[in-house]
Amino acid sequence: AEDEEEEELEEEDNGEEVHEEGHGKSDG
Repeated sequence: AEDEEEEELEEEDNGEEVHEEGHGKSDG
């Protein structure tokens, strides 16, 4: 679970693979 959470955090940082939320590119 921790591993998965860490990966998600990394993706959010990029703001490119955060298309699930619908505001990743905008944030980045």
